[in-house]
Amino acid sequence: MNATTVTAAFDAFVEANRAAALSEEPAVIDASYAAWHRVMDIPSTSRDDLALKARSLMIYRGVTGGLWALDQINDDDFPRVAKLVEEVALLNA
Repeated sequence: MNATTVTAAFDAFVEANRAAALSEEPAVIDASYAAWHRVMDIPSTSRDDLALKARSLMIYRGVTGGLWALDQINDDDFPRVAKLVEEVALLNA
C-alpha cells in the first residue's frame, strides 16, 4: 500500500515539476518544491520506493543522463538525502 502512496506522490511531483518548468510564477514553482517534499517525506517500505525518491531528487535538481555530483545538491537537501540513505540501510539490514 505504501508503494502506491509513493508512486502517486511521485506522479504528482512529476506533473508539478513539468508545470514549474513552463512557468515563472512563484506559486507554481513552490508547488513543485512542496510535491518533492511529499515524495521524500513518505516512509519507504521497498526498494521501488527508494528508487522513486532517488529519481525525484534527480528530477528536482535537473540532473540528466543519470550522472550527477554532490555540487548539484543544495545544503537544504542534505537532511532528506541523509534520510534516504538511512532508509536504504534499514531496508538492506
